[in-house]
Amino acid sequence: MLHGLLQDLLRRGRSQQLKASKPTSRSARNIALTSLLENTEHLLKTGATPDVVNFAQQTLDSITQSARPLILAEHHNDTLLLDQQETEFADITNKLNAFLLEIQQRETEESMRSSSHYDCRALQRTECGEKLRCEQELEVIWGNVVFHEQKIMTFSDNIVHAWCALNPDKTAWEFRLREDSTFSGYLVAKQEVEYWWAQYHPKFAECTREREEWEERERICDEAQIVLEEASCAHSFKVADVRKTIREAWAAAIALWEATNARIQIAMTDRKSEWNTMGQVACLLNSIHDRASLDIPCDQDTLGNPDETCTTDVVPQSELDDLHIELRPNPPFPADPPIPPHPCTADFELREYSVIRGWELCAPIKDCHRCIDAIDNEFAEVLRTELEES
Repeated sequence: MLHGLLQDLLRRGRSQQLKASKPTSRSARNIALTSLLENTEHLLKTGATPDVVNFAQQTLDSITQSARPLILAEHHNDTLLLDQQETEFADITNKLNAFLLEIQQRETEESMRSSSHYDCRALQRTECGEKLRCEQELEVIWGNVVFHEQKIMTFSDNIVHAWCALNPDKTAWEFRLREDSTFSGYLVAKQEVEYWWAQYHPKFAECTREREEWEERERICDEAQIVLEEASCAHSFKVADVRKTIREAWAAAIALWEATNARIQIAMTDRKSEWNTMGQVACLLNSIHDRASLDIPCDQDTLGNPDETCTTDVVPQSELDDLHIELRPNPPFPADPPIPPHPCTADFELREYSVIRGWELCAPIKDCHRCIDAIDNEFAEVLRTELEES
């Protein structure tokens, strides 16, 4: 019967190794061992018969060859389990480091787009300056055209008035001298207005070309701004996704880690109790051997009272220390990558557009588009949540 109890508790132990059990205050195997101890104490008082001695030897062999190795194996497996789960945190950290490399690539891409946009706006500003210079020169030329057109119109009006009016003195010498001067002035004015018109037409063509180049440059720069903001949003989306992924993975690992630690602490306490109980059982069984070898009746106390000899202190503390598993603290959470500045935020505006805003006349900035308004991007809501929590 007692040997069957020991075999049953061994089967329970192996079953617990195969599947993780919920933490309990006292394992079924511990209860079985306690029952074995009580039955052994009772058996000791019945006398050291050959059957009892044979049972004692079989039980001692089972304790030595099966029960204790099983407890040691469980202790070893729980230690390995903690080591394995601890590596999961290192794996998450390694994944974070890999993600950080991807984030760095996105940051590099954004930086390149930022430089391209800045260079484009600077070129737009230069081309705008050339356009304005041309328009100023064209305005001066046009002013001369208007001035000389008015001047020649004055001469023309005077000639028409002098020759078309009813004037009987058209053949008079004074009239001819006066009109000769008027015609001479008209010819000079005609040459001057023709000169300024000759200046105006190529300058107008030049300014038209300068304006068209500036407008094309503005279109290119607006596209560069869109590409920059898209790269910035992609960078921010990646960071937000990494933060969410790492936090969720870490939380799951911590939950498993804490549950495993709690279960192992309970299992460790049970194993120490079981080891101690087996030590008492072994002590009692050895007493049976000793009494049988000396042919001492069990009701005599020549060898002392086993109940007093085989106490809980019979197992060396060093053996129980070997079964101890220190409660391990939760690993520290790695630092989150910070959410970078992105379009329509003050930090992004300061970093990307503060200098360009000074060129507003020549290089106006388009209205920004918020990343969290990107309804076709699955990470927009993640970024929105991250911004609300930060």
